[in-house]
Amino acid sequence: MKKAEKEIPSVEVFKIEQWRNWLKKNHLKENKVYVIRYKNHTSSPSPPTQDLMHEAISWGWIDTTAHGIDKNKYMIKYSKRNEKTSKWSKNTLRYAKLLIKRGRMSEHGLKMYKIGLKKKPHDYGIPDNPKMPPELKKALKNNKKARVNFNLFPPSSKKMFYRLILKAKTQETKAKRIKNLVRNAINNDKTLR
Repeated sequence: MKKAEKEIPSVEVFKIEQWRNWLKKNHLKENKVYVIRYKNHTSSPSPPTQDLMHEAISWGWIDTTAHGIDKNKYMIKYSKRNEKTSKWSKNTLRYAKLLIKRGRMSEHGLKMYKIGLKKKPHDYGIPDNPKMPPELKKALKNNKKARVNFNLFPPSSKKMFYRLILKAKTQETKAKRIKNLVRNAINNDKTLR
C-alpha cells in the first residue's frame, strides 16, 4: 500500500448487514475504507461484490479498486462521492434508480444521485457492450498464456476491461492499462486496476 493509504480504515465483512451498519455509522465522517472480502474458493462467507457495491451506492459511496491481500482474501477500496468532482457511470445511475424504487437509498445517497444526474456520466459515449479494442487484441495475440486465460474470463469481466481501455484519455494511459491487463491475464487475475 502507498504510505498515504495506510491510514484508511478497513472492515472485514461476512454479512451485508456489517457493511450496511458501517456505512450507516461512518458514511459522512469517513472518506475511504477498505472492505476485506474472502475469495469464493474459501469456506468463509462474504457478501457478493455487487451487493457490497449496491449498499455503497445507497449511502453515496462507490467502489474504486481491488487489491489482493493473500490467496484467500482481497480488499476493495470504497470512497465517499465528492459533490463537486464525482461523476457517475451509466451503470451506477441505473443501479441507484433501482435502489430508489426499492426504497433502499439513504438521504445522503439520494442527494448524491441527484447531483450525479446533473453531470454527463464518466463513460458517456462508450458503448454498453463494446468490442475488444484492436490494441488489446494485438497485445493478446503476442502472448499466448494471456490470450488463453483472457478468453476464459467471463463476458462481464471482459466488458469491464474493454470499457476501462476505451475510457483512457491518452494513448499512454491506454497502453498502461493494456499492459496491466495482459499481466493480470497471465496470472489469471480478473481484478480491475
